[in-house]
Amino acid sequence: MAVMPIFGAAGAQLLGSPSAWERTWAGYGYRLGDQVGFLIVEEGLKRGLRAAIGPAAPARSCWRDDRAWLAALAQGTGCAIASTFVERSPGGGHRLNVPTVVSVLGATGVSLAWRPERTNAAKAQSFLLVRTGIVFGGLSASRLFDDWRERDARRGDESSSPEDR
Repeated sequence: MAVMPIFGAAGAQLLGSPSAWERTWAGYGYRLGDQVGFLIVEEGLKRGLRAAIGPAAPARSCWRDDRAWLAALAQGTGCAIASTFVERSPGGGHRLNVPTVVSVLGATGVSLAWRPERTNAAKAQSFLLVRTGIVFGGLSASRLFDDWRERDARRGDESSSPEDR
């Protein structure tokens, strides 16, 4: 998690976003500060809300072994997107994933306070939509990748002989 702001700032530096921050070391520093600030606010909100709401039930894997790879990918992608916004309660029911949703929206809103887009309503709205989409998309992709990796690890454990375990 600690390296994500470095990569996020590097990507923004390559794109020159926001354009008000030059593509210099100082501009990279602003972008890195933006990413670190976002992460601190997001994680603080998420942890505080999780403590207030209580734990969620363990998530089910989004990968299904009984499908062809492309069908499993399509089904897994939908599941990963849904699980970004909905979690299982300890009783097994579904509920809004309040810690994740509120922390992303809150951190995005707070980060607008130090970004140059705050002075232009249209740019501010665009920033809010783009950052929110990127973060939720990244969370969904991360969930899909983690489930895929766990599935492959389980397959490897099942195929090894008892002597290897």
